[in-house]
Amino acid sequence: PISTDPFPCWAQDGHGGSLASQFVADNLLANCERFLREIPPPSAPPADLSPPQCGLVSAALSEAFQATELAFTQLLRCHPKGGTQESERQSWLTSRGVCNAGSCAVVLCVLGGHLFTAWVGDCRAVLALRPPTPSPDQAARGGPEGGPE
Repeated sequence: PISTDPFPCWAQDGHGGSLASQFVADNLLANCERFLREIPPPSAPPADLSPPQCGLVSAALSEAFQATELAFTQLLRCHPKGGTQESERQSWLTSRGVCNAGSCAVVLCVLGGHLFTAWVGDCRAVLALRPPTPSPDQAARGGPEGGPE
């Protein structure tokens, strides 16, 4: 596995009921962590991920999304009481409001000095960097460099 611990975080937005959104909340991050652990460790220090390793991280995040979607789709194909009748399954799906349920999600993963993003649906991430607050000493001198700002 990668020698440094990845720092994944995510946000999601469900619609048409909570079933899909809850499933994503319960499974997506775990799938990301599982696929990221399968990546071989870098030969250089963690801050020096090679381009091929960056590609492996991107592929792992993509596989995690696909695995989550596949598992949810399989859940919908199964009747909760083990029934096999299509009419029973359709009735269950309709009564649970599943037919219109869905979720979009975005995952951010900091790993080896890199920020990776993956998303599905209309979730997006915006990365902003806030300049550091000058110390009282720097403020008295007129800014971080000591001159006027």
